[in-house]
Amino acid sequence: MNSEFEDSQLGGSADEIPELRSLAREMPLPFHLENATVAELRRRGLFASKPGVRRQVLRAVLSAAAALLLVLGGFFSGIHFRPQARAEKSTFVLLLRESSAFRNAHQEDSLVQEYKAWAREVTSSGIAIRGEKLTDDVHLLHLSQSESQADSETVAGFFLVDASDLQQALQIASGCPHVRHGGTIEVRKIDPV
Repeated sequence: MNSEFEDSQLGGSADEIPELRSLAREMPLPFHLENATVAELRRRGLFASKPGVRRQVLRAVLSAAAALLLVLGGFFSGIHFRPQARAEKSTFVLLLRESSAFRNAHQEDSLVQEYKAWAREVTSSGIAIRGEKLTDDVHLLHLSQSESQADSETVAGFFLVDASDLQQALQIASGCPHVRHGGTIEVRKIDPV
């Protein structure tokens, strides 16, 4: 029965079967013929490769494609993306000068609250500002003791502002409540040494 089954599978006539059996079984097939045969068997659904191998090959191909896309994306984003040059900022000091008449005419606590609110408003616009109030205890050092600044303006506090240029620093200083109340603001750029 096996012999009949094998003969029917070989698909030849009774005379051809002994000749087919005499062919070497381990004869290598040409590569193109083997590939064509496997492709045709797969197309007909008669040949399936191991699913694990197919998944591994697919994963390797997808991983290589993803890596290539990442490399190319990084390369092209470097070509097309040019970060804008950040405007160079300088730091300016706003020296709050006041006379003794200024100090006598205003309540310190309300001024401090008003100055803080102004500084918060400047900060919320994206400009860095920080400041301090100075004590009234002033010590002046001079070469000559005869020089006196008894009634001149003193520095009562200061703000440090990061501005793009002097014009922006002056604009910021002009909004400070100190000017509205009669004080003087000296605006000076800090020179990085």
